[in-house]
Amino acid sequence: MEIQEKGLSLAKGQILFRGVCSENDDWTKPVSTTLSPYIAIYHALKNGYTKLIKICVIEVPVDTNVKAIIGPFGDNVEFGQEYEVLVNFKHRPKVHEEITRGNVTFQSLR
Repeated sequence: MEIQEKGLSLAKGQILFRGVCSENDDWTKPVSTTLSPYIAIYHALKNGYTKLIKICVIEVPVDTNVKAIIGPFGDNVEFGQEYEVLVNFKHRPKVHEEITRGNVTFQSLR
């Protein structure tokens, strides 16, 4: 509710990245994303996804109003370098394209 009430509207077509991305993610709840592909890859590696890394590249739909809260949150700026964007999409965006380079798969979602 806080995202809908106090969040900022994201620009249509804004690109967000998610480094711990799986088919089992619950997109009905707020989803942690970042503005940086490097941060997304870092989180994928940090969380043990060393065999196959999947990075979600999410394009904010142009036909909906998507709101988000942008970090760092509160007085703690310890993780401010993560450029975190907490988004409530309400449902998983559809896969538009998938590109694999080595052990990294980029999944384009819209």
